[in-house]
Amino acid sequence: MVSGTVPPPSVTVVVPTSNGRRYLPSCLWALETQDYPRDRFEILVVDNGSTDGTTDYLKQSFPRVTVIESRAVLGFAAACNWGARQATGEVVVFLNNDTRPERRWLAELVERLRPADGTVCVASTMLSWTGQHVDFVGGHLNFYGHGFQVDYGLEYNPSLYLLPQPTPFACGGAMAIVRATFLEVGGFDEDYFAFFEDVDLGWRLWLLGYVVETAPRAIVYHRQHGTVRRMTEAQRFFLYERNALFTLFKNYEDRTLARVLPAALVLAQQRALLVSGIDAEALANGHTSGHTLRVPERTFSYLSAVEAFSQALPRLQEKRCFVQTRRKRSDAEFFAQFPHGLRERNYPGKAYAEVQRRVIDHFALDDLLGGPGQRRVLIVSHEAVGREMAGPAIRSWEIAKALSKEFDVTLATPKLKPLPESPPFKVVGYQKSHDQSLVPPINSADVVIAFGYLLHELPVLRYLDKPLVVDVYDPFTLENLEIYRSLPPARGQEVSELYTGILNQQFRCGDFYLCASERQRDYWLGLLAANGRLNPANYADDPNFRRLIDVVPFGLPTVPPVAPRSVLKGVYPGIGTDDRVILWGGGIWQWLDPLTLIRAVGRLCTELPNLRLFFMGKSHQDPGLVEAMPIAAEAERLSNQLGLTGRHVFFNEWIAYADRAGCLLEADVGACLHRDHLEAHFALRTRILDYIWGGLPILCSRGDTLSKLVERHDLGRVVAPESEAEVVAALRDLLGDPAARSRRAEAFARVREELTWEKVVEPLVQFLRSPSLASDRRQGFVGGPDRQPGDLIVKPTPAWHLPGKAVSAFVQGGPEMLRDEIDRYLRWKLGRA
Repeated sequence: MVSGTVPPPSVTVVVPTSNGRRYLPSCLWALETQDYPRDRFEILVVDNGSTDGTTDYLKQSFPRVTVIESRAVLGFAAACNWGARQATGEVVVFLNNDTRPERRWLAELVERLRPADGTVCVASTMLSWTGQHVDFVGGHLNFYGHGFQVDYGLEYNPSLYLLPQPTPFACGGAMAIVRATFLEVGGFDEDYFAFFEDVDLGWRLWLLGYVVETAPRAIVYHRQHGTVRRMTEAQRFFLYERNALFTLFKNYEDRTLARVLPAALVLAQQRALLVSGIDAEALANGHTSGHTLRVPERTFSYLSAVEAFSQALPRLQEKRCFVQTRRKRSDAEFFAQFPHGLRERNYPGKAYAEVQRRVIDHFALDDLLGGPGQRRVLIVSHEAVGREMAGPAIRSWEIAKALSKEFDVTLATPKLKPLPESPPFKVVGYQKSHDQSLVPPINSADVVIAFGYLLHELPVLRYLDKPLVVDVYDPFTLENLEIYRSLPPARGQEVSELYTGILNQQFRCGDFYLCASERQRDYWLGLLAANGRLNPANYADDPNFRRLIDVVPFGLPTVPPVAPRSVLKGVYPGIGTDDRVILWGGGIWQWLDPLTLIRAVGRLCTELPNLRLFFMGKSHQDPGLVEAMPIAAEAERLSNQLGLTGRHVFFNEWIAYADRAGCLLEADVGACLHRDHLEAHFALRTRILDYIWGGLPILCSRGDTLSKLVERHDLGRVVAPESEAEVVAALRDLLGDPAARSRRAEAFARVREELTWEKVVEPLVQFLRSPSLASDRRQGFVGGPDRQPGDLIVKPTPAWHLPGKAVSAFVQGGPEMLRDEIDRYLRWKLGRA
């Protein structure tokens, strides 16, 4: 809306407040310093029945701010409307008093308004007070009128929100709208008092032919729920429920409303019943006769909301006529614009999920909602994805890429880092120390896929009301036998029992399991049997148990590797352009055997003076996650003792994921050796797959799954474990053959074609096309204890975390923020008493 030499539009920023004096200084100072011509905007504070001296304070401290005062508490909607009517600007901007806008906020917000093409309303990007988490970056709504904030509570990653997007509504806490349009369409519905009035306005604007859009760079920081903390839980839920009914009644077409309204009323009653804890069947059978039933206040909030809706029907009918006689878009057109979230549940738990599914079926709403839509899949990575990744993170990343061709995929990572490329899926962050940070993406997903060990680290994953896919491709308990073999026997036994318990836990909670090979599958079937999962219920579902566990190994990219630049020969210090390079493609782990390879290089370097052994990494790229293993230091000591380090043997810290292609193409042999132990029998060496992808002749130890593939297709040489003589002979053979690589190119291409990610994930794709809880879990035979509804709602901070949170609140927001946190916690405690 701002262009060339034309002056920017005049703006009125309306700040409604009710006993919010403590918040106003941060908000108003940020407004006074906006990068927007000060003579082109005014600040109008609507004091909504305050008793904390707000008006006197504003007159003294902010004399340029206009204050209009109501002695009664009008509610958010009425206060905003009053401010809009008093405004003089062409654009009215609504801003919560508990916010702090960035300097460019107002300019960015107004810039996105384009009345000529119908874009009359724009939403800010709202973040938590510290800027770490998402508050509002766009919205969606479900078919019974409840609005949701996209990615609410997730770690904020600016790269995910670069472009403006249409949104069904703008959050009323920080939005701009053309004033004339706002007044013309009736403004916020004052009967709402608070909550969902912005959802209703946005829906109405779309139906009347307008467009609502996000402004990603118009950033506001928000003290979440600071302005509503004095409301009781029952009052909030009363307003949620009543206002959602108001919204759907006014905005749906007649034929749609006739199907949706009864469904919405049934679901509201179901929520009330679930909150009450009353056994309806026992009540119907008379088993509670003579007993006094104690019903939570929140139950009455649902029931009272339906009663208030029925009382308001005459007024609602008038408002409905206003919308229906002026509408320019049909329900179908609106739903086609915003299909995501229409089936979103606003109440957790398997019981409610089943009722909502039955209601949709009974009232034949599938065609109205556009069918089941694209399946939403959440993949929870055990390790951080980024430009440097180890096996687990690579697996999560590549599976997400493969699945995104058919499904709506979100990848959750424990840390947000710069990514190796722009992915065709969403990447969000979570905190391992706070599993509730996963609640928002879990609630938005239809299916969750998680690395097995995460069920121990993130308990929230064990109690889902939706299918859980558990990835057990890594037999970590067998790796641990090598890692902890030097422990005293008693301590070793304790560790073994601990990890066995963690493993058993995984095999009781999942609905579908992924493993890396048929050999592994046999191993895991034994553990499933030990945990009672090979039972009649699952046998009836599939007598081969492929519906319970199937093979999804590591895969390969469809496109052969291409190196945009050299990374080894003539680049890495000590490695020349004509050197012969043996590549160790990954870290040095305890269950592998780098020592035999180093000794073999020591024997060969005199006859092959240009021989170089390059270790892509010594230890894990994230030492905070995986500690360096003793074998890495032992390998470096041996190389030093033999005088090889820096001359013939090179220990790199870690190669970036994007650079691994260069390593594979420049090397002459790819090595992967292990000792003779049980782990090797069940392992699938991902570095060997990388060698296959790069067409790099392979030197590997006999015993693991892929060594048979190397032998069968003559992809290199397979040697006995820990045989230095065989390693020396194999290297002489491979390095002495100038055509070793070219001669095997066709064989590598054939094998590569069979191991692409798109092919290896097919069993997972088949499950995701028709996901369900495992039969035994669905019937309640196994799994963790069934928690009460509400467990997947973000919970207040427990007492033992309060000191740290108090310090954090004071540092981030001063005494005001600390006071808010204390007040919120005390109210929560009193509400539970």
